[in-house]
Amino acid sequence: MFRICLPAINLLFFPALLAAQGYRVESGQLVVEPQHWASWVFPQGTALVDAGGVRPAFVQPSGDAIPQASILAAGSDPAGALGILDSDPSTSWAPDISDPPENWFVQIDLGQTVNATGIVLHFVDESQGDPFYQFSVLTSNGSAAFSGSKAMAFTRIGKTEQPNTTQRLFSFPLNPLRPADRGFVGDPIRFVLIQMTDSRRGRAEEISAEHYQALPAQAQGAIDYYRREASGKERLVDLDQYQALAEETRGPVKHYRRESPRLAGVEVQTAGDNLALSILQRGGKLEGFGSLGSEVLIADGDYNTSFATPSAYAEATQEPDRHLFVDLGAMFSLDRIQFMYVVTPASGPFPNYVMKVSDGARAPDGSLAWTSVAALGAGTFSSIGAAAAADQEIREYQAVTFPLIKARYFQLDYQIQVYFGCAGLGCSATMREIQFYGRGFLPEVILNSEIIELGGRPRTLGAIDWDADIPAGTQLQVRTRTGNQLEQQIHYFTKAGAEVTVGEYRKLLSFQRGDSLVTLVPGSDWSSWSQFYQNSGDLVSSPSPRRYLMVQTALRSEQPARAVQLRSLRVQLEAPLASELVGELSPGRIQDTGKEQALTLYVHPSFQSGDPGFDRLLVTAPPGTPLSLQDLNIGSEQALRDGTARHLAEGQFSVIPTSPDSLWIILPEAIAQEELLALHFSAVLYSASNVFGITAGLGEGTGAVWQQVEAGEVTSLGEGSTLNVLAPFAERIVREARVYPNPFTPNQDGVNEVQAFEFSVFKVNGEKSLFLEIYDLGGRPLRRVEELSASPQGVQRLEWDGRDQGGSLVPPGLYLCRFGLEVDDQSRTGTTLTHVVSVAY
Repeated sequence: MFRICLPAINLLFFPALLAAQGYRVESGQLVVEPQHWASWVFPQGTALVDAGGVRPAFVQPSGDAIPQASILAAGSDPAGALGILDSDPSTSWAPDISDPPENWFVQIDLGQTVNATGIVLHFVDESQGDPFYQFSVLTSNGSAAFSGSKAMAFTRIGKTEQPNTTQRLFSFPLNPLRPADRGFVGDPIRFVLIQMTDSRRGRAEEISAEHYQALPAQAQGAIDYYRREASGKERLVDLDQYQALAEETRGPVKHYRRESPRLAGVEVQTAGDNLALSILQRGGKLEGFGSLGSEVLIADGDYNTSFATPSAYAEATQEPDRHLFVDLGAMFSLDRIQFMYVVTPASGPFPNYVMKVSDGARAPDGSLAWTSVAALGAGTFSSIGAAAAADQEIREYQAVTFPLIKARYFQLDYQIQVYFGCAGLGCSATMREIQFYGRGFLPEVILNSEIIELGGRPRTLGAIDWDADIPAGTQLQVRTRTGNQLEQQIHYFTKAGAEVTVGEYRKLLSFQRGDSLVTLVPGSDWSSWSQFYQNSGDLVSSPSPRRYLMVQTALRSEQPARAVQLRSLRVQLEAPLASELVGELSPGRIQDTGKEQALTLYVHPSFQSGDPGFDRLLVTAPPGTPLSLQDLNIGSEQALRDGTARHLAEGQFSVIPTSPDSLWIILPEAIAQEELLALHFSAVLYSASNVFGITAGLGEGTGAVWQQVEAGEVTSLGEGSTLNVLAPFAERIVREARVYPNPFTPNQDGVNEVQAFEFSVFKVNGEKSLFLEIYDLGGRPLRRVEELSASPQGVQRLEWDGRDQGGSLVPPGLYLCRFGLEVDDQSRTGTTLTHVVSVAY
C-alpha cells in the first residue's frame, strides 16, 4: 500500500494548497510571513514560531515539569484533580472529607524522569477554602517497591510538622537520594504522591449562629451542645440530651464551619531542559560499540531502562578502545552533562573515560574537531561494584560541568580494563540515563523551505529581502537553490514503522509490511546552494529562470542571551527576458597571470513567444581584475566566423562607468532574436581560477529586470564551455613591485612629497591586511603603515610620507623597506618584497 506525502505532491499538483502553509506566491513576488515559518523544515523544538516571526528556541536553566504532567490517580475528587496542573489559581483539587482518609490522595505522572530540585504546593486563598490540615509529599522514580512487586517505591520528601490552618505555600527542596557527585543537580523522579493525612472535618472554625445560618448547607459544619456542671465545667452532650436539660444547666451552643481543603497547584522545579529527551525527534542518534540499538534507552526518560556495555574482563580483549557517540540533532550551548548508572556487583559507571564535545567543525583530516571536557584515568576500578573496596563510595549519579560551550556532538571514549574480579561475562558500565543541560538561545538553527513551485513556467528571480531583528553578536544567513526537475523518492516501512530498503521490504511477509511513502525531491538539474547573501535586497544568485526554488535561513548567535528574530522574507519574481541565456568565455585557459589577456564572451539567447529580450549586459570579474572593453559583434555563428556579423565599435553602444573589475554595456536596441553575441575585452588575471558573472538586463533604474547568463557550450568558435578562465598557479603571492619616485623629497614643496609602493597580489581571496615597514640601515624599525583590504587580489598601493612612527621627518639617506601581505599561514612564502629607497631634501 502506498501512502502519499501530501505536502510534496502538492508542490506539483496543488500549489495553492501548499502556498497557504509555508509561503504565498502573489503577483510579482514570493512572500513568507510569520504564520508560514511553522511549515518550514527544522529540527523539532529548535525554533519558536509566533506572531512575531521565528527565532531560536531558548534552553531554560531551570523549569517546571507540571505542564507536561498528567493525573495518574486520585482517590477523591478525581474530576477536580486536573485543577492542580493548569496553573489556574481558581481551579483546585478538593478531597472530600467525607471519604475514607485512605482516599485523600492524588498521584501525578510527570510523563518522564526529571531531575527535580524542589516541589512547591499552592493552596487556595482564604476566600476559596482551607489548606490541608496535615499532609505528606512523596516521590518515586518508578522503581518497584520490591522485586516482583507491581507497586512503586515512594520516598517521603516533605510533610507538615504540626497541624496547619494558615500557611498556604509550602516548598520542599530535593537532593539526590543516591550517592552523587557534588555537581549533580536534582533527584530523578517521575511520580509525585500528595496525601492529606488529617482534617478538622466539620470543625474547621467556630463561628456565630448567625454566620452559620447564612452559610450554604454544604459549608455548615458541626454544632456542639454543652451541659454546665455544678462545678462550673462544661460537658459535651448530644442534641436530645441538651433539649432535656433544665434551662439553668444548659451550656453554650457552638457552631462550626465545615473544613474545605483545596490544593490549587503544584510545581515540580527541575534542573532545566534535559536536551537528551528529544534527540531522536530532532534527527539525532546514539551509537555505542557494536551499535546494537539499545543505546537509545539512555535518552528515553525512563529511569528503569538502561544500556549496558562491557567495561572490564578478566583477560585482555582485541578491541579495548571503544566509545559512546551522541548526535544531539542540533547545536546547543552546554555547560553540564549528567549520568545515572545501575550499580550491582558486576556493573557500575565507566571505570575510565575521556568525554569530549564538538560543534561540528572539522579537523584537517576531515574528522570532527573535539574539545575535551572531562577525563578519568585508566586503571580506576572503584566504578565496578564487585571491585570496589570497602572504603570506596560508588557514585550512581555523576556530573561533568564546564564553561558554556557550543556543541552538537558528544563522545565518551573508554578503554576495556583487565581485572581479575570480572571473570565470566565480565563487568559492565550500565547507564540508566544521560542528560545534557545548558542555557540560552540555540547558537544555530537552520530552516529550510519546502520545494516552492513558482508557477506554470520558469520565473526569473530578482532581489531577495527580509525583515529581521539582528542584535549585535548574532547573524542571519540566507541562501537559495533552484531547478526545473523533480524526482520521486519512495520510502519503505515495516508494520512497526521502521524504515527499510526496498530489498528488505520485498523480503518481508505481507503482514510485516507497512506503508510506503512517496515524496518529491530536487532532480539532477538543481543548483548547489548559493553563497549566503550579504544584505537584504541582494539579487538572487541561483540560476534563473527556473520553475522551482528552495530557500534556507540560518539563525546564528555567539551570545546565549541574544537571538535573531526573522519576521518575513520576500523574493521578487519576474517573467524571464529569455527562456534561456547561455554563455562561454574563450580561451578557457591562459598561460600567464598578471598580464593583459584578450578574452571573448559568447552569449546565446533562446526565446519563447512573449519574451521581451534584453538591452544591456553586465560583466563582473573576480575582485581586483581590471577589464578593458574592445568591441561587440552580433550575428549568427557563420556570420561571426566569416566576418559579416554586425560590428559595434566603441561609440555605437554605451558603457556605464563602474568599478575597474566590471563592464556595464547598454546596447543600441533590445536583442529579442536568437543571435550570437561576441564581446571582445581584455583582462589582467591574478588567480588560478577566475569565475566571471554575466547578467543580461532590460530597462533602467528600479524598474530594470535582470537575468543571469548560465555557463554552457554555445558555439564552436570558442574553446571552452564555462565562464571560468583557468591560469597557472603563481609561485609568489606578491610580486611585480614598482616604487616611485625614488629618491623622493618630502620637504613640503608640493613635489614628490610621498613615495608610492605598488605591487601585484596573486591567488588570495578574502579580507587581508597590506603592510609597509621602514627600517634604517642598522635594522631599527622607524615606521609601519597598515591597510585592511576587502579584496587584496590585483594591483595594490601603499604610500610613505617620509615620517617615522612619531610623525617626525626622517633624515636624508637610504632606508630599507619591507612590504606585502599579512597571512595567517606562516608557512606560505612569497608574501613580502624588500626594496632600498632614498630620501633627499
